[in-house]
Amino acid sequence: MTNENVKKLILGVLLISALIIAGSLFIRFKKAPATTTNPSKNIQNIASKSAIISIPMSPLYKDRKVIILSKTGFDPISVTIKKGSLVQWINKSGIEGSVGSNDHPPYPPLNLNRFPDKSSLSATFDKVGTYKYYDFLNPDKTGVIIVE
Repeated sequence: MTNENVKKLILGVLLISALIIAGSLFIRFKKAPATTTNPSKNIQNIASKSAIISIPMSPLYKDRKVIILSKTGFDPISVTIKKGSLVQWINKSGIEGSVGSNDHPPYPPLNLNRFPDKSSLSATFDKVGTYKYYDFLNPDKTGVIIVE
């Protein structure tokens, strides 16, 4: 067998191996089920540490408010809720964030601490008042919860 024939044989084996690997990967990923969430009004999407998961909404928190922490800050910045309502912060900023009382002595404490990107924090507000908060890791990001 000449060097030219050996090179052709090796090239042929490599080409066939690459086709077999590509085909098996295609079949494997084609069979994987697509991940979807049900946007039903009775389902709530919550960001976990690695993915969005769905859990049933409790009738207790029908008036739940969601605040998104993004690269530009909290959205919405101001939320008015009824006493006993739940507020959920979802971090979609791409970095670790936090929720803490802004100017501790004058405002009721709201110190939920740090939460990584793609995760969430929640708090139930049982007392009427104004709760100013900020991301103490990024102090220019602020918000306010008004509980009536």
